[in-house]
Amino acid sequence: MSVSGKARIGGVALNKIIEWNFDTPHPTDNQVKGAYTNPKSVYGFGHMDFYRHCLDALENGKDELVSGREGRKTVEIIEAAYQSALSGGQVRMGAMRR
Repeated sequence: MSVSGKARIGGVALNKIIEWNFDTPHPTDNQVKGAYTNPKSVYGFGHMDFYRHCLDALENGKDELVSGREGRKTVEIIEAAYQSALSGGQVRMGAMRR
């Protein structure tokens, strides 16, 4: 499946979705658009909510942790963002795979 769109992330801690527009809607689009945290400091606090979520999932037997496959998708998006910033152009996600 090929999806085309544009995402812009900003904020002092890369904590704000500025733009999230894709040609194919996804059920989680509204959750992504509404995601915003405002940490007091970007140093040492960026992952606290994630750590709390992991502990809650482990302590309460929830099966909500991110799988390795889903985590890899995030890394591919970050790599594509860096590549786009370096080249100043668009990056095809499928082209990032080795």
